[in-house]
Amino acid sequence: MISIAMEKAWRKPVSALSGLLVSPALWVANSQAGLILPPPECHAELGLAPLASVVLALVSATSAGCSFAAIGGTAPRLRRFIALASGLAGLIFTYALLLQGAASVLVDPCLS
Repeated sequence: MISIAMEKAWRKPVSALSGLLVSPALWVANSQAGLILPPPECHAELGLAPLASVVLALVSATSAGCSFAAIGGTAPRLRRFIALASGLAGLIFTYALLLQGAASVLVDPCLS
């Protein structure tokens, strides 16, 4: 019984920070993929960069949603503020991921 209560107490602060921790990491991974994937895509024409951007944007939006879900009415004000700031940061990084996906569609990978 105590372990269940401790697990719930641990899960809330982690979910409140998920948009602030997960989304930037996904953006960095997508930026690196944007540098690595164009040469193989030029020859194979697979379109992996836009697909990777969309999948990572969905995961980023999910992490932002987890942050927003941590805003509870009974949570302390500081935790609600952190969850709100984390969720908004997650949405900003989600938008950046979508812009990177759009850029990978518009720019020819064989030009680089």
